[in-house]
Amino acid sequence: MGSFSILETARSTPERIVTNQDLTKVMDTSDEWIKRRTGISERHISQA
Repeated sequence: MGSFSILETARSTPERIVTNQDLTKVMDTSDEWIKRRTGISERHISQA
């Protein structure tokens, strides 16, 4: 097996943010319910 090495790493954070409050407008849930079960309060969503 040949050798390899990682030359570079990077990351990108999409600008669009969807909060739990945004989700409560389209789903039968609450901010507290989502946070308690997942620990997530907002997520970054990429767009094509």
